[in-house]
This record gives sequence, C-alpha cells and structure tokens, in this order.
Amino acid sequence: MHERLYAIGAANGVDMLVVVYPHVEEDFVTKTNQNMRGYGLQRSFDSDPFAYAAVYIEAFDVNKQFVAGKAEGLQLAPLEDQVWRDEFETVAGPQAFGERHHTTVFQTMSKVLTDAIGSAARESGLCGR
Repeated sequence: MHERLYAIGAANGVDMLVVVYPHVEEDFVTKTNQNMRGYGLQRSFDSDPFAYAAVYIEAFDVNKQFVAGKAEGLQLAPLEDQVWRDEFETVAGPQAFGERHHTTVFQTMSKVLTDAIGSAARESGLCGR
C-alpha cells in the first residue's frame, strides 16, 4: 500500500501525504461499554447529544519514502438537544436531519473532524504545538 501512496504523491508533485483513517476507541465521553468508531453523533441514557471524531493519521514523506509521523486524534462537541430524535436509537440505516438542524450538525461534525485531525498532527510532531 505504501508504494501506491508514494507513487500518488510523486505523480501530484507533493512532498508529504497525510492519510486519515477512522479509529476505534473506547467511549472517551460517557464511559459506556460501547466503542466509538470514526465519527458520528451519540447520546447515552445519562448524557446530552454530542458529536465525536476518533481518527488515526499517518504522514508519508514521499521523497524519502518513510512514515514521517502517526498519531490518533479524539474530539467532541455538544449538540443542541433538539437535534436528537428517538429514531436515531431504533432505526437502522441513514437518517435525515430536518432543514432546521442540517447546518448545525454539518458545522459541528466539520469542526470535530478538523480538530481531531489537527490534534493528531500536533501529537505526531507534524506541526507546531
């Protein structure tokens, strides 16, 4: 797999590629026995709804062909109580948000993902603290 990444980086004229993977982490928010995977929305019986992101990054130096850094990043942010619907707990598959909450959820998820990736980049030594 690394050879393909180095080739992609070289073909696009970049010095470094950062790959973001979904990460599986124990529930770092409400301490339940459920794992948190990648990103999403959650609410437990004793918490308000929140958005979370659990990512793992690897940075590849394209020219020298080695892993320049790797780390995990975890972030969360509260969501308005009105965003949550009971269907999220009982219905499988994709769920649509009402127009009223779509922007709020999108912005919150964007922030936790960006912050989780940035946190992992700092932890790996790829950028200043």
